[in-house]
Amino acid sequence: MKKYIENNFASFKMDRGILHIAYKENLCLSLKAAKEVVSQRLKIQHGRAYPIVCDMRGIKDVTVDAKEYLVTEGSVLISALAMITKTPLSLLYTEIYTLETPPITIRRFTDESRALEFLRPFVELNDF
Repeated sequence: MKKYIENNFASFKMDRGILHIAYKENLCLSLKAAKEVVSQRLKIQHGRAYPIVCDMRGIKDVTVDAKEYLVTEGSVLISALAMITKTPLSLLYTEIYTLETPPITIRRFTDESRALEFLRPFVELNDF
């Protein structure tokens, strides 16, 4: 698997059993964008659940249909999710996401190192 992949909406990096996803700056997250991000993520994961750190600081807007997609089909194969946020919009979005998602462990952070520390227990030893 490639260590780093990028598409029009986000970058993806697998590091020590944790999948890092960082959305592009000033992104309006539409349903099309959400589906492309999830599709790329699932290709990287090859059918295995992974802990994910998702840097949402670049998102400036999220459509309702994108949000609904992400909290349903977009949540498959996630063992735990750490969301990194900074803006009031991203904080609100992550709060809504954590209330509506399937039963996976989710936490919000403003600091990446704390997010990674939270995810370490979810990494399987044979992942890296």
